Amino acid sequence: MHKIINMQTFNIRVNRTTLNSPKQLLTGKEILELACLTPVESYELLLETNRKGYEPIQLTETVDLSDPGIEHFVAKLYNSINIFIDDVEYSVDECNSTPTKLLELAGYNNTNYYLTQIKNGDIEIGYKEQNDADHKISLKNGSRFCLHPKEENYIDINGTIHSWNTKTISYEQIIELFTGSKNIPPNRAFTITYHNGVLNKPKGSLTPGKSINVKFKMLFHVSETNQS
Repeated sequence: MHKIINMQTFNIRVNRTTLNSPKQLLTGKEILELACLTPVESYELLLETNRKGYEPIQLTETVDLSDPGIEHFVAKLYNSINIFIDDVEYSVDECNSTPTKLLELAGYNNTNYYLTQIKNGDIEIGYKEQNDADHKISLKNGSRFCLHPKEENYIDINGTIHSWNTKTISYEQIIELFTGSKNIPPNRAFTITYHNGVLNKPKGSLTPGKSINVKFKMLFHVSETNQS
C-alpha cells in the first residue's frame, strides 16, 4: 500500500500578486524574497489587518499563514530607486511596474514600442506581445531595459520617418522615398549623405547604382543639385 502525502501550500498576496509557499511560517525576509523583492533591506513590509489598517512586519518577524483566508501584504520602498531605459536614468518610487508604465515614463507608448529587460548583464526578457503590456515587473536599483520599435527598422530621410524592413537600401530607393515617385526626370540630380550607419561605416555618401546596409534609426540627408 502506498502512502499518500498531502503537500499543503499556503497562498499570500504581495502587492496584488498571489504567491505560493510550502511553509506555514514565514519571516518578513522570506516573504520579500518569495516576491523577488531584493535587497530585502530596501523594503518596508506591511500586513493588511483590515481594509484600512496595516501592521509592519520586521525582517526577522514570523507570520503564521494557517489562519483562514489569504494574507495580504504591501511592500514599499524606503527610498526611490534608479532604473535605466536605453541608458537613460529614471527615478521611481514603486518596486513594481509594468511595460506600459515604463514606456510612458520614457515618453513612449506600447502601440509602437516594446521593452526588453536585461538581467545578469546579458539575459534579455522580452515584453513584445500585447498581453505583456500589463505584466508585473519587479524593479531593483539599477534595473536595465532596452527600447525597441515594433517595426523591424525605420529610417529618417530629411526628418521624415519611413518604415524599412529590408537589410539594404539603394540610392534609387532613397530618391523614390524622398520624391514619392519612381519616374525622376533626367535633369534632376541628387546628393545623398548618411549618418548613424552600420558599425564598419557609420557615415558617408551614396551614389547612383550603389546600395548600403541599413541600420535602425539611420539618418539620410538628400539635397537636390542643379544639372544643366
